[in-house]
Amino acid sequence: MELQLERKNGREITVLEHARAVKSDSGNVILFEGTVENITAGKALEERLDECIEALKASYEALAAMNAKEKIRIDSIRSPFLLLTVLRQSVSSMAAAADERLTRLFNQNDLLPGI
Repeated sequence: MELQLERKNGREITVLEHARAVKSDSGNVILFEGTVENITAGKALEERLDECIEALKASYEALAAMNAKEKIRIDSIRSPFLLLTVLRQSVSSMAAAADERLTRLFNQNDLLPGI
C-alpha cells in the first residue's frame, strides 16, 4: 500500500508498505509484520517523467499543426534529437515572425498618437 507520511522534520515522504497479519493457532491476530520502503525519490522521478511525456505530446501536436502549414513530414522524423532540432528551428522561425510583426506594429505612427 502506498502512503503519504510526515517525518519529524515536517517533510512529507511517500512510502510503500508491505504488511501481513500473523495469527495464532486459534486464528486470532497476534501481530503484524512487514516492511516500509521510502519511494519518495522514485515518485518524484515518475512525476517528472510524466511531465516530459506530456511536453513531448504537446510538441508532437505542435509539429503536426506545423506539418499542415509548412509540410514538415512528421513520419520521417525518427529520433528525438531530430524532432527537437526541427522544433527548435520552427519555434525560432515563429518567434522571428512574431518579432517582425510586433516591430511593424510598434513602428506605426497611429499606434501611439501624440508621442
